[in-house]
Amino acid sequence: MRRGFVAGVGAAVAIGVGAVTWLEGPGRAWSLAHDPQLYYRCLPFKWYAVKANVPGSVPERDTLVKFENPEQVVQFTGEFNLIKIVAAVAGDEWRIEDNKVWINEELWGALHLNDSLAPEDRGRPGRWIVPEGHVLVMGTNPSSFDSRYWGPLPTAKIIGRAYALL
Repeated sequence: MRRGFVAGVGAAVAIGVGAVTWLEGPGRAWSLAHDPQLYYRCLPFKWYAVKANVPGSVPERDTLVKFENPEQVVQFTGEFNLIKIVAAVAGDEWRIEDNKVWINEELWGALHLNDSLAPEDRGRPGRWIVPEGHVLVMGTNPSSFDSRYWGPLPTAKIIGRAYALL
């Protein structure tokens, strides 16, 4: 029985390595990604397939995207790229009121991190329109450090569309 288990694990590892090599090979449009934020998981998934972004394309609302961190985010998350949900697109209205975020008059969530952040990093009350060439990206965890704190993300920073695997 032990020999069969070891053989099964070996086969699974070989298939996984082969899949990653194929997905991430030269000229491939797909890659694998994982959520490196193990303590504050911003989304309920851990592994993703990511399809490379076509330059100039604009993501749709409610899709997952992988992106390069804006400068003000690196101090909290490190240099790795993040995956979050596109919560609002250009032309959508968003506001912060009573420590909550509203997008197009629908409640998105609270600002749980506000009390633990420096004043310059906190979400501030106000009302805005997402500008052209930008999106708001959010996590589903109320403790997610996302656009509710650092504002719209330039679409040029989007690496690709992510699809949850596990």
